[in-house]
Amino acid sequence: MEVMKAVKMVDDDLPGGQWDRLLAAASSRLEFQLPATKMATPHSQRTIFETAEVKEIKDLSQTESEIVGILASIATSSAPVTAPSPAETIAAVPTETTPNINRPTNPQPRLPTPPQLAKQRKPAAKSRKKPGTTTTKPRNRPKATPKPSNKPRGAMKEEQEPRMASPATTQPSISALPPPTTSTTKPLVAAYENMFSVPFRCCPVEVPDLFLSLLDSPARPASALLKPFSRFRHQLCFAHVHRFAEMTAAYAFDEPARFLAYPPSPCGSNDGVGMSHTPQLSLITDAEAHRPLNRPRSNGCDSPYYSCVLDGAHDGHAPILNIERDEDFRQQVMREMEARMEQKDLKSHGDVADRLVYSILQNCKPPSPDEAYLLSGEEAAARVEAGISDCPIFTQGQQQFKWDPSNRPIAELFKRMEDLNRSVSVQIPSRKAYLQSFQKQRLCDVQKRFMESYNMDTDDPWNVLDLRNPLPPAVLPKFLTGENCQLLPRVRDAVLNGSCAERTVAAKEQWNEWVDVLDWVLMSEGGHNTAPHMDSHGLSTWITVQEGEFGYGWLSKPTKEERDAWIAHPQEFVGGQWRFTVLTPGQTVFFNSGTVHFVFRIRNGQTMALGGHVLQWSGLAHWMDVIQDELRNPQITNEDMEWSAPKYIRVIADLVENRLQNGRVEGMGGMEAVQKFLAAVKEFENNKKPLPKPAKKRKR
Repeated sequence: MEVMKAVKMVDDDLPGGQWDRLLAAASSRLEFQLPATKMATPHSQRTIFETAEVKEIKDLSQTESEIVGILASIATSSAPVTAPSPAETIAAVPTETTPNINRPTNPQPRLPTPPQLAKQRKPAAKSRKKPGTTTTKPRNRPKATPKPSNKPRGAMKEEQEPRMASPATTQPSISALPPPTTSTTKPLVAAYENMFSVPFRCCPVEVPDLFLSLLDSPARPASALLKPFSRFRHQLCFAHVHRFAEMTAAYAFDEPARFLAYPPSPCGSNDGVGMSHTPQLSLITDAEAHRPLNRPRSNGCDSPYYSCVLDGAHDGHAPILNIERDEDFRQQVMREMEARMEQKDLKSHGDVADRLVYSILQNCKPPSPDEAYLLSGEEAAARVEAGISDCPIFTQGQQQFKWDPSNRPIAELFKRMEDLNRSVSVQIPSRKAYLQSFQKQRLCDVQKRFMESYNMDTDDPWNVLDLRNPLPPAVLPKFLTGENCQLLPRVRDAVLNGSCAERTVAAKEQWNEWVDVLDWVLMSEGGHNTAPHMDSHGLSTWITVQEGEFGYGWLSKPTKEERDAWIAHPQEFVGGQWRFTVLTPGQTVFFNSGTVHFVFRIRNGQTMALGGHVLQWSGLAHWMDVIQDELRNPQITNEDMEWSAPKYIRVIADLVENRLQNGRVEGMGGMEAVQKFLAAVKEFENNKKPLPKPAKKRKR
């Protein structure tokens, strides 16, 4: 039977952070988890030294008093660190515990706090053998033979009684830095390491001590102090990474924020921001705080970017902004743009877009709480059902469709397409500015390029436009399935079916046009940037990231003067309040019709997103204003719409008239909004010009 000798040195002045580390070390030694115990630290009291021989625990369901016998805690001491005499040997004292309503269903054994141990051990520590009494004789132990020394008696006593200075303030419960290793602390540290066979430090030695001290500080340090150490965040222990994420999130909002964690990548670490093997953010809620961080992905290193889409662990929870990460991403994109612009002239579409996006990014900032809505699924659904939003909505975990975990989303997408001999429009930055920005490419050629150039830099990144979605309808975010967001499918039904309520039997070209509007795929190589624009036909848009990450920027709440200035010169305007954030897999952005937005990417890595368009019954008056602006200024959109837009207007006007006859006015924003919309339609019909011959939809 295995026997372990544990030396218990208990001090009421033990800081909470050191107590947590001791628990973690003991848990590692015994191969089971103990909950961290927080404690208040009253004034220092007498230190008690005890030893006990305890049998090995074979059943973790035994009483806490038996578990106490195995664990040991080492603290600052005011007594000599010497082997105790046999007379000081005592047995473990049972501990009374109070029920805890917050314990998990299967509670783990709990270790008493140092004040409890001290209180329990004091009577036993005073028990001495008195004349005329008999006591149980302890087992024989070999006595250490003191070595002769020529030092004075006082010097030997002083050497036997090392003391450590007690900390001036109580440290937080998160694991703190180890005490400075001096000649007076070496015996304690040595005893600790010998007993548990683990290092005294909670984080790897590569993590700077200054970084840990900033994290352990009760007061939140300035953002500028933490930023230089952000590259070490992947090496922090579980407690410190939570503390770092809490501080980072608090810089964005001056209130308690949800935790962020950086799960280590199975492919190794990389200090570069946004690199292919850089661990990506996972959003962790309070309910998931005890989940292990090192959850290996089933597909190894194939793609480190889409775990949020696969596991659905964060469904219903609102995302948060990560200001530090977003700023690093912006700075890296700007550095890469500078390197390209030094070697090129304004002769291609890519050069024009890069210079404009670069100028905007110079003054682009993260959004304030009233410039971006970061909502849970239920909150987002309630907002879009209530009416239109004046700023983008960000949410996560709203996609019901899940990818095959054994493959990259991009690879699985091509696998589901079956026929790869079809063609698709691809934007190529190197095309001359006087030509169209895109050209047709076969899907098999696109597949070959994306599969072979994965994680490779390219000076001419392809951007696949509006690729048809081969996935089931479950890609539509759940918060957009309410009645208010279903106007566009009703327009499709009216165009394809007319007065017939039977299943649609439409021409192939008509059906494909409407399928491509409702949802589509965006796929791009790293380094491709899209200049500011409005989405055509005044449609609202949702985008859910599937693989990779990219920056999304927008013109926040422009005034009428700013909006008119952008419409007049969309390729030159850099005024107004530009905002940005970085979207990661599983996150969805929804922005209203008429939102001026742009996209930017780092060079390394590919990106893929699913997207679609939405029309809201409650936003018809606003939609009419936007579509008329786009018809008057075709250069501000990403598609030609001079022939198709009038069709939208007429069909929607008929649907509104039908609802008006049925008394369903409130769902369209009230009678005033309906009358404004119908008046705008009448004015449009009176001022419309003769339409050109219908042309095939053309991208710009």
